Amino acid sequence: MNKTVVIIAALLIGGLYYIQENPEIKQNISQTFSRKNLLEAKFKDPVKQKEYEENRTSLFFSDSKH
Repeated sequence: MNKTVVIIAALLIGGLYYIQENPEIKQNISQTFSRKNLLEAKFKDPVKQKEYEENRTSLFFSDSKH
């Protein structure tokens, strides 16, 4: 069991080191898990996508100032 824990920890640390040393992988991961890619709706129909972009509102920030 102790050997398994050491091997898993070494793999995780090695993987994190590899990601940090390769900026293109880091950028790719950052882009893949960005707010835009995870939370924004995407439509295959360009008309619906344009309509969504024109009418969307933020859940966290209001456009009007109090």
